[in-house]
Formats: sequence, C-alpha cells, structure tokens
Amino acid sequence: MTRVRLAAALAIAFAFVAAPAGAQSSGPSVSDPEYSVPVADLDAALDCDVFTHPDKEPVLLVHGTFTSGHEQWDWNYGILLRETGHDVCIVTYPDRGLGDMQISAEYVAYALRTIHQRSGSKVDMVGHSQGALMPRWAVKWWPSARAALDDFVLLAGPNHGVALTGGGSLPGGMPAVFWQFSPTSNFIRTLNAGDETPGSIDYTQIYSDQDELVRPVDPPTAALDLGVEGPNVVNILIQDLCPLRLVDHLSIGTTDVLTQRLVLDAIDRAGPTDAVRADIDEILCNLPDQYVVPETFSNLAAQVHRSLDGEFPESANVSEEPPLRDYAVASATMDQPTPASSTATPQDDPTEAAVSPPTGGGGALPATGRTIPILAAGIAIGVALLLRLGKSRLDD
Repeated sequence: MTRVRLAAALAIAFAFVAAPAGAQSSGPSVSDPEYSVPVADLDAALDCDVFTHPDKEPVLLVHGTFTSGHEQWDWNYGILLRETGHDVCIVTYPDRGLGDMQISAEYVAYALRTIHQRSGSKVDMVGHSQGALMPRWAVKWWPSARAALDDFVLLAGPNHGVALTGGGSLPGGMPAVFWQFSPTSNFIRTLNAGDETPGSIDYTQIYSDQDELVRPVDPPTAALDLGVEGPNVVNILIQDLCPLRLVDHLSIGTTDVLTQRLVLDAIDRAGPTDAVRADIDEILCNLPDQYVVPETFSNLAAQVHRSLDGEFPESANVSEEPPLRDYAVASATMDQPTPASSTATPQDDPTEAAVSPPTGGGGALPATGRTIPILAAGIAIGVALLLRLGKSRLDD
C-alpha cells in the first residue's frame, strides 16, 4: 500500500499540465454580477455526465491549484461517485488556478447554475484546496449559485488564507492567486466579511493537522464560522476522529478513504456530515488510507497522456493583488446577510431569480513577467512509476 500511495502521489504531483473539458450552456440570473469571461469559455470549462440518477443530486467537483479538473478527479472521486450512483460534473477554471480567483469564481458560479437548470435538481459541490476556498466567492456574490447549491464539502480549504511567500512578493512578481491567498489580502478579508456561510446551504469543512500547506491548524485557517453555533456548518479535523491517521494535502483531496466516507455522508444525507452517522470508528480509522481500484491506474495513465499532448500554459505574474471587482467594492460597506435559519427552505431563499440572456465580456491582468511550468521530466518519472506499479498489481 505504501508503494501504491507513493506512485499515486508522484503521478498526480507530476501530472499538472493542461487538460480539456466538455461543454454545457446557460446564463446568469438578473441579480448576478455580469460575467467578465465570455460565455463560450464558461461553457467549454464544464463537463457533465448525462443526468440519469434523479434520486441523487449531481455533484460538481472543483480542483485545486496547479492542476485541472480531470487531472485531479478522474482517478478518485470521479470513480467513487459514479460507483455510488451520482452524476458527476467537473469544472476546469483557467491557468491551473494561478490567476485571479475572482475570475475563476465565475466558472464555478456559471457551472452551479447550469447544472441546476439542466438537471432540475439542487447541486452538491466538493472542492479541494483552492477549489474549496474560491467557490465561496461565487456563492457569496452570485445569488443564482447560492440558490442552486445544497451541500458544499470543502477539503483542506485555506478559508482564512495562507502565507505562501512569507508575506512578501517574489522577484519579478508572482501569480495573482498567491497575492490573494495571503491572510491580509483584500480578497480574503472581503470574502470573510459578515456571514462566512451564506444561504440555506450545508457546509462541511474537513482538514488535517498533517496538511503541509493549509496552516496554521490551531487556530485553524480552514475552519468556517469558528466558534459560531449553527446546524448547517460542521468543521472536522481528521485527527479528532482518528488521532494517528496520516492525511496530507494531496490525499485529503484525492484518495483518503476516511475523508471519502465523510464526503458521501454529507452529500447523501440531510445536513452537513455527521461522524457518528457516517460510522467513523476505530476499524475505519485503521483501514488502509488510500482508495485504489483497477480504474485508478488506467484513468490516471490516460489523463497523463492527454496532459502530455496538451500545451504548457503560461501564467502571468503580477506586481500586486488584483483589484476587487466593482460588485464587491460596492458591497464592502454594506451589512452582510445574517446566517440562514435552520428552518430555511429553497422557497425561502429570494435568490431563486429569473433568467436573463447571457452577458459576457473580456479582460486580462497586466503581466510583469511570464512563467512556464517545467514539469516534463517529473511527468515522465511519474508515468513510469505509475505504469510499472499498475502492471505489477495486474500481474499479482
């Protein structure tokens, strides 16, 4: 199992190269901010199964920084969720998450509303790392996204920021998202002003004290509404359930079976996850920590090959944090909504708005330098390890 975990970790770490996505279509509601991204681009970034499981809500998967949707999800939660009877949608936001999170959030807002319209159902969302933090911007500012969402499961989300660069800049500037990750950034302060968990959404935040990136753990930068009592928000530190369990930043968002049990409990049952209800016991705590099935190897190898066939994306470095969008600036001095009542229903939420024609636009951040991820050698090593291990498992 150690070899399996090592190969999977190396393969995903080295597989962070561009990946394609499918298409859907929709437009914003009348009360949503206008998209700055062309609708055609938002369409192309969303890839959904045919909706054939009306008994369960479709699940939107949102990837983390340095990767893309199918790279992160095809070999773990994509398999697991389909095995358990869920329709799956994957969104890939641009530049491997190195750009302005305000732009990335438009992809999530659009995806939530599109899935809601096309499936006729509320949507569950699972996000890892930036894919847990950034969608909160969409939920906060896009009423249609808030109205579409039922359960939001956040895996290792740096909800109150992380100091990736020690609070300073890098020579030649740095990617926009690094500025926004700072605990003192305008993005983080505006995102967390007022109600951190708006709407009648059930929020489950899961994090680990073994996470090498999302720190500090005490007090936890990951926790939402820390110290605020409420029935629709749960913060779970893995080691509170299983003190000796090792769960790092990669495995909590991909293959950790304990985390997966909590995720399934959250999206399949009413309310946020409940560790007792999910049968988290000593036996589960001591189970091998990686979800590995035969499809893991074939799906990951296929995605690595697709990534190798793609182009290496360029990331624009900027010399300061991107300015807040007008819709956020205009609301910065307004009172934020109070947390939703536990008795709220979708009918109680006034954000179920009418649909207006799609609006779009364009825009780009000024670049002070260019950086290109150079991972080809690492990818080759990861693929070789993966294929070798996969063959040995099949031979066994």
